[in-house]
Amino acid sequence: TTDLGGFRSWAWDFDGDAVIDSTAQNPGWVYTVAGSYSVSLTVTDASHPAATTTRTDHITVFVPGDECATAIPLQGYGSVNGSTVGAWASWPSVSCALPGPDVWYSFVAPNTGIVEVNTCTGTTHDSVLGVMDGSLGCGSPLELACNDDSCGLQSRLAFAATLGVTYYIRVGGANNATGPFTLTVLAPGAFSTVSPGCGGTTLTSVIYGGTAGGPVWLPALSLIFLVP
Repeated sequence: TTDLGGFRSWAWDFDGDAVIDSTAQNPGWVYTVAGSYSVSLTVTDASHPAATTTRTDHITVFVPGDECATAIPLQGYGSVNGSTVGAWASWPSVSCALPGPDVWYSFVAPNTGIVEVNTCTGTTHDSVLGVMDGSLGCGSPLELACNDDSCGLQSRLAFAATLGVTYYIRVGGANNATGPFTLTVLAPGAFSTVSPGCGGTTLTSVIYGGTAGGPVWLPALSLIFLVP
């Protein structure tokens, strides 16, 4: 402004909904839902009409675990709830289904043996599962197993785990399907076989090599906006 008194007011819209979110000069804002957001600032002084500046899609917030680099650590065996809503499709895609949005988990094997991974319960969309060998990190994860539609539209697979080795588990959606899911990891000996209703007694492991990685995504973005 050229007004000697400077700006008198600030009105911020951080999520593009035309609702003022803050009137502070230097506000903070936390985004809790993934997506792209436009940010607008309207200022006034004593000499001029109100002026508004808008930055379209200025902020992008990614789902936790949206890429290998930010895989969510699993605390051993058990079940966790998650969602692929707002996630992006990672590359390379899993080998057993068309690519779709996915969420990554890291799993350090507590012992050696055959581990089962499934989304057979608590999952509402057409899910896909992939397990990657993470011993070399995110730069070159090797796909060890992949499954689509073992339990109806849900997935179930097994792979040979080695004590202390890191594995990446990808929960995705076939044909861009998204939604909440329950991921279950069962210890060796905690399951006997795969019932016919979940894809028969044989699970096939598909080997796929490729390169993953990319920028680091944030589970939520907290920003401080500074205005002189």
